Amino acid sequence: VVATGSVARLLARLAGFDTSPGAPPPRVPVGVVAEWSERLLALTPAEALAIDPAVMAGREDVAAAAVLVLHTVLDALGASAYITTRGSLRHGLALAAYARLGGAS
Repeated sequence: VVATGSVARLLARLAGFDTSPGAPPPRVPVGVVAEWSERLLALTPAEALAIDPAVMAGREDVAAAAVLVLHTVLDALGASAYITTRGSLRHGLALAAYARLGGAS
């Protein structure tokens, strides 16, 4: 499963994976997602922010729900892990449209 968007990157970074530009996309096991889901659900937004203010700022009030949704989707798909990407869905759609119009991928 390829996960796009900030939640996938946020979780990978919180879990200690290298998400820096140029690094290979991390493969985040579903067990890590489950652990972080439980951990974040047990925290107040202020406590979540304190984990890593650089990562959590502006997301501290929704991170637990977002990670829970990610875990639920992975579970429903029977996925063992997800790979995160720096691009987003809109980015991928734009590249696909460009390729359909004769541009390079």
